[in-house]
Amino acid sequence: TTNRTFVFSNAGHNPPLLIKPDGEQRFVEYGDTPLGMFADARYHQHFIRFEKGQVMVLYTDGITEAANESGDEYGTERFAKRVLECIDLPAKQMIDFIRKGVADFTERKFLDDDGTIFIVKAT
Repeated sequence: TTNRTFVFSNAGHNPPLLIKPDGEQRFVEYGDTPLGMFADARYHQHFIRFEKGQVMVLYTDGITEAANESGDEYGTERFAKRVLECIDLPAKQMIDFIRKGVADFTERKFLDDDGTIFIVKAT
């Protein structure tokens, strides 16, 4: 919206990564029951007010749980570091850069699980 408010619910997905213009980052830990787990599950709305230059990265667990030959996962720490390395690029180039980091780490071209990345940049 024009007031830069992002409204969302999290039904068991990974927490979005939020990066402020000064580089401060945090995972937005608002989680509810995974979707479809219980018929009577209730989901809450959460609000994030974006400031100019803020970036939010949404991603599936196929990114952070991608494993190399030794069984080590890419993980959230490595993921967040990779995001910061490309934060000034346009969103499409950021996605390509992050995906390359995962591919380099796993030494595999394709993931076992879906690896979706969605980037929101407040302008």
